[in-house]
Amino acid sequence: AVSLGTSGTVFAYRDEPAVDPLGEAAAFCDSTGGWLPLAATLNCTSATEWARELFAMDHADVDAAIADGGAPGLAFLPYLSGERTPNRPHAAGILAGLRPDHGRDAIVGAVFEGVTFGLAYAMDTLRRAGVAPTEVTLIGGGSASDAWSQLCADVFALPVMRPAIVEAAASGAARQAQWAVDGKRPALAITSAQRFEPRPRPELREAARRIAALREIARANRL
Repeated sequence: AVSLGTSGTVFAYRDEPAVDPLGEAAAFCDSTGGWLPLAATLNCTSATEWARELFAMDHADVDAAIADGGAPGLAFLPYLSGERTPNRPHAAGILAGLRPDHGRDAIVGAVFEGVTFGLAYAMDTLRRAGVAPTEVTLIGGGSASDAWSQLCADVFALPVMRPAIVEAAASGAARQAQWAVDGKRPALAITSAQRFEPRPRPELREAARRIAALREIARANRL
């Protein structure tokens, strides 16, 4: 699953511990006796809302910018508050490739692409730990955007399922509380409200390459 909150979270369930050889993914145990491998990013909707407010855009304008394909030639590394995955606590954000013909839509599109590729990097840390995702459940406030949900499917190259329940984290907490009170394990089934299939978008390969290059610049220069 992927949570699009103030920070971003990529997590899964496994019966056995999942250990990332590079140490970037956490390996929590859960209340059922299983394990919850998790990788988090510090800049998710905190970065996208920063960009939206910077350009005084409403959510419909932002969705249109994402749906238009984002940012030709631009790359944004969303390390506005440092980063956790990878571990770059003192890093800063980088916007590269800016030209006179880039307007607010291109810049905002680049921010959403950068954040989403950051989540894809976190997902790769779980793959190193043995997680093999075939579908992504998308939750958190950012998942309310159809355009961003579709971008996630395209970048992850996986189907994205958005649950019918809006407050998934609150629902999970309520189920845990119910279990603690009555001792009955709650049902774990999640009803899908909408599904987004990945689309072939060759331009995203170039976007991924640009962002990976910025990630290396940040690492080498300790930015």
